[in-house]
Amino acid sequence: MLRHELGTNITAIVNRLASELQNTPFYPDFLADVQTTMATQNFSRERFAGECYEWAQGSSLDTRLRNALYHLMHVQPTLLANPDTPRHVLKEPLAYIRKAQSSWERRLVKCVNSMAAELNVPLARRRTKQEREDIADRWADLSTDENDLSMIRPVYAPKDFLEVLANLRNPNYDETIEENLWGSIQLPLKVNDIKGLDLQLTASNDDQYFVFEDILFQVLLCFFRDTEVLSHFEHSSASPPLAAARGNTPSPDSLVAYPPCGVIPFHGFTMFAAPLSCLYEDPVHLYFTFREMYCRYWYRLHIVTSHPQGAAALALQFELLLQSCETRLWQHCAAMSIQLLPIVFKWMVRGFSGYLIPDQLFHLWDVVLAWESVEVLPVLALAIVSFRRENLMDVTSQQAAESVLADITAIRVIPLLKLALAADRNRDRET
Repeated sequence: MLRHELGTNITAIVNRLASELQNTPFYPDFLADVQTTMATQNFSRERFAGECYEWAQGSSLDTRLRNALYHLMHVQPTLLANPDTPRHVLKEPLAYIRKAQSSWERRLVKCVNSMAAELNVPLARRRTKQEREDIADRWADLSTDENDLSMIRPVYAPKDFLEVLANLRNPNYDETIEENLWGSIQLPLKVNDIKGLDLQLTASNDDQYFVFEDILFQVLLCFFRDTEVLSHFEHSSASPPLAAARGNTPSPDSLVAYPPCGVIPFHGFTMFAAPLSCLYEDPVHLYFTFREMYCRYWYRLHIVTSHPQGAAALALQFELLLQSCETRLWQHCAAMSIQLLPIVFKWMVRGFSGYLIPDQLFHLWDVVLAWESVEVLPVLALAIVSFRRENLMDVTSQQAAESVLADITAIRVIPLLKLALAADRNRDRET
């Protein structure tokens, strides 16, 4: 019976993957190449399927198909789930996390609405014809606008989000039975230690980015109006904020996402796009790279989720790595009531953008791209803390610790990561 159920599930998963693959841009060219190749091969009619399979092993077509499937399974992990699982459980399996994310979303929407009412500005309105023409004429010089934005404050900052994560509690967690949780993140989530990461290094308002201000205006104006960004909510624990379009009676049919992309930005959001301006002269290429990286990786850094690449898990992972790999420093910080997590959390929630110089940031993002994971972020945070260990051992206050870690622009990413992993291997040999 179990074997039959497993076979049924695998068949269903394969069928779903095949169906989804046909909807990707990859499929038409791949199908044409397969048909062309098959027409040139002398396969027997009796063993056609078997000979095709044997021939394809190790071919470029096989490699392309594997890469496409890997990408599809990463972008839409719910394709591998049991088809009978409710959608809200697929997006986030823990009920108390779903409740916390919903509460966080309501808080953000309330903040946006309050600010709009306070400033007496509409959240959205259609530009007049004259305004549209003006924008088109000044499209390459948007930074020259002299609009007074001093009254518009950021909706939230990383420290606000960390406070939400630090207050999360599992209602079913019994500290008298389970292992005590000692850090700021009081969640019994399963995260990797430094060995469990199979981490290999293959990485071949900021003074560094202000010259790209016009391009960043273009990119972000497009992003917040791009409804394609809404697709990432299909596998996210978050939901886009909804409102009735102006002039419509509020009803389920009249609700639309606002902003149209469904993302309420936090303080520093631009830094996800800014580094890419060093790589692309064409804003179009910059935009689509930024959008893809956001929808694949960065969105997890500012939602409440139990996913191992979510902000809560990354924060917990840093604290556990600090305790296990830098025990003396951890003990010193605990004795002095110093918390390192609030310092490194702002690095991680922005993917280190704005803290590392561009070439070092690209080394880090190369690792993220190569391993389809942001779990390298707490590892680098630990490596930086380890690098500044001696200075941190001398501090006796939170403010002094923040001063020691205030400037990390001189950091070299790959050597530090290698040192962190080498130190762990050395500990293994000593034990």
